[in-house]
Amino acid sequence: MEGAFIKELALSGALDEISNSEQGEAIARYVAAKERNGSTYWAVLFVVYQTGRHGPQNGFRLALVEEGATKERAREQLKDKIEQDVADFVIVRA
Repeated sequence: MEGAFIKELALSGALDEISNSEQGEAIARYVAAKERNGSTYWAVLFVVYQTGRHGPQNGFRLALVEEGATKERAREQLKDKIEQDVADFVIVRA
């Protein structure tokens, strides 16, 4: 996916923005709200930003969590530090 498109989508305000705080616990809580029987019941698209930077304009991960993925897998793949001005796209597979 083209970098400019990813950045435009992430900064548009159309997607939920989740901090990677508490070793990814905020991510796990967000994904858990979309789970049924221990896995997501539809695909989820959102933006993860670095705690302390107040939003994705300072670096982000655009996260696509596939239908059938778990909150634990999403947390593990998305919790790591996000460097300044990074624009990543991560797919969390089921």
